Amino acid sequence: MRVPGVRGVSGPTETQLLGKPVLRSLFSTAPGSRLPAVSGDCPRRRRVAYTWDMDGLLRFTVIDNEGTISFGGPGHLAKMMAAACAHSPASIDQVLATLATLDPSMTDSIRHGLARFDEFVVRDDATSIEQWIAQNDPLSGTAFRLIDSRLREATLTPLPLGVIMINLPDKRIVQIENRYGPILRKDRGRMRRDGEPISQVYTYELSSDWSLLP
Repeated sequence: MRVPGVRGVSGPTETQLLGKPVLRSLFSTAPGSRLPAVSGDCPRRRRVAYTWDMDGLLRFTVIDNEGTISFGGPGHLAKMMAAACAHSPASIDQVLATLATLDPSMTDSIRHGLARFDEFVVRDDATSIEQWIAQNDPLSGTAFRLIDSRLREATLTPLPLGVIMINLPDKRIVQIENRYGPILRKDRGRMRRDGEPISQVYTYELSSDWSLLP
């Protein structure tokens, strides 16, 4: 599924980002991947601006076959990202499509950040990259694509609650640093609307071919 306004670009592998390979772990067999199950009533969606407390942000760096993106998000997003991975997405676009069903406002914020990056930055144009870096702090929670070596360090720089890397081709979630709370292979959480938790609940379970480290 393609998500309007989000396009993939070529980028480094997880090994290139970390500078060393990440060992795979073996886990017990889990049911096949599926979209998060939901229960309860879904209130009417209203578009609002999403604001964060910087002290409550995690960095998420997501890799697919076409590129890498990085962005900051509140701690509860870690569980939602795992729920998106339970559907075994093949691309960043598919992750965002699932995330949009769980927290639309957060997803809109990520897409908006990527759209602004795409609007002002041209691949292999050093001037446009320098101007974007000068006007936007990549070490904050702003969303960007990894298209230049000057942005590589930012993709691995923790925000106050840490940094989590998700490698879609290798089906691997690496909690490089996570001070919010460990991601579980099977869990449930409350969906969000307008940035607030609602009564509707989602559940997920990562299939056995997904690695969760550490």
